[in-house]
Amino acid sequence: FFMRKFKHKEENNMFSDELTERIYMDERLDNIPFDYKSSVLRAVQDAIESRVLENPDMSREEILNDICNRD
Repeated sequence: FFMRKFKHKEENNMFSDELTERIYMDERLDNIPFDYKSSVLRAVQDAIESRVLENPDMSREEILNDICNRD
């Protein structure tokens, strides 16, 4: 009997469960393994969280607007 040990790290998900599910279920990502999707989603969350920490005087709405700005 082989039992795999996983490092369990408490994750603070920035995205709601609904948004996370919508991302995972997007048809454009059907051929991408779940582990890859998870890694990319976590990297995006980390990048947004870094922006939040770097700009403590900005509201989350201002940060989201800044991130989504496509000038």
